[in-house]
Amino acid sequence: MLVVGAGGFAKQLLQSVLEQHDQPVFYDGVSSRRWFLNRFAVISKDDEVRTYFSETDRRFVLGIGGSRLRMSLAEKFSALGGDLISCISSKADISPSVAEIGKGISVLSHVVVEPDVVISQGCLLNIGAIVTHDSSLGHFCEVGPGALICGRCCIGDFVQIGAGAIVIPGIKIGKGSIIGAGSVVVRDIPENVMVAGNPGMIKKRLTYGI
Repeated sequence: MLVVGAGGFAKQLLQSVLEQHDQPVFYDGVSSRRWFLNRFAVISKDDEVRTYFSETDRRFVLGIGGSRLRMSLAEKFSALGGDLISCISSKADISPSVAEIGKGISVLSHVVVEPDVVISQGCLLNIGAIVTHDSSLGHFCEVGPGALICGRCCIGDFVQIGAGAIVIPGIKIGKGSIIGAGSVVVRDIPENVMVAGNPGMIKKRLTYGI
């Protein structure tokens, strides 16, 4: 199995990766190092990736944060011949009645996902995040450590919710918005804005958009 990324989030994900494969290989397209944590091989070139996929194992997981970066890497490594899979910690508590789990999600320990929740492709749920009943997360959302998404919330594609943030029941958050750490979201949020504070207020408009 190939882990795309060899930084801090890859370290967080490692235990869950080892539950699926005892000798993963890591990808680092930034540095020239050849080893991760002095134990696992690192590759850095597209040709090496193609060879690994064709000769060893086609599976890859996203070992990096950032909504848009995760999507870009999912597309790149799929085009190189890989098969994007999910990496879900055995210490996560995911209801057997969850409505949908998309391809390529990353779920760390102590995450709670309640019944009738939709988690779309490429989402990242960090340590201790909670998503309660009847909520939905769009494609490539990122939910920070200890964040709480209460019931019946609708979170758009590429939304990033910071550590310890709270989204009260029934809220809609538009595509591409960022919710700052510790914020409390008490009203619907439009697309492509940054929100912070308690109660959460729009601090600025974001210029990107997918």
